[in-house]
Amino acid sequence: MPGRLHWFAFYAPKEELRGKRPQLHKTRDGAAFAQLAGALCGHCGFKVGDIILNHPEAANRDFDYPFEKGDLLLVTTRPPLDDSEEGDARRVEKSGTALEGKIFGVFRKYFKTCSRSRIELSDGIARRMTELGLPWRERANVAFRMNAGAGYSGCADTVGQWTPHPRADLTAAYLIYCTDTWAEGPALLGAFAMGGTETMMWGATLARRYSSVLQELTSTGRNTFIMVEFGTPTMLQPDILPAVAPDCDALAIARIEL
Repeated sequence: MPGRLHWFAFYAPKEELRGKRPQLHKTRDGAAFAQLAGALCGHCGFKVGDIILNHPEAANRDFDYPFEKGDLLLVTTRPPLDDSEEGDARRVEKSGTALEGKIFGVFRKYFKTCSRSRIELSDGIARRMTELGLPWRERANVAFRMNAGAGYSGCADTVGQWTPHPRADLTAAYLIYCTDTWAEGPALLGAFAMGGTETMMWGATLARRYSSVLQELTSTGRNTFIMVEFGTPTMLQPDILPAVAPDCDALAIARIEL
């Protein structure tokens, strides 16, 4: 039975958090969370839980939240598994808490590398894509633009030789569901793309068009990895800004149950 929905919230860049007083409201990807929370509570039966603030200067690194049976952790920001190692300028700051470490452990099963500039799927996911005959060669190890959107910029073959990506007009988004973040812990749902606008669009798309997928994942209890692609949003000018958050025509690339 669905329990409470908790948002695991990452923070804005450090330069936006300056000042003597903690700016607790400056979290990332709240628009995606709002869309998904509406679907998960309205269609899937979850109750409103808490916002767990994953502040980079967390005072209590051994924070032990009292999760209950049926609870769901929602992550709407790309997990910064390798931002420091990749040297990305646009990085998401880690908190170093024990809870963050457990969440990262789940995502590491699916991503060998996960940073703003590059995604490399884990060997297990790439192997399953091969076994299922899915188009993995231009998606298993890819680089993304850091400016003017988050479209593909390059892809690497199995020996690490990089070439320009043939579909620079596309970007990728991911949906991860894990039944137990740790033994007898809450379930985990991660829904993110590579940039803020792209993540907002992916959240809106899931909530408006694919709430049935969210319901299926959270009710059947299968660990699942989903990857989609969609067109990168064009550079928006002030005179043509949309009145509502746009969704997208997402093309499913892979759905793998583990």
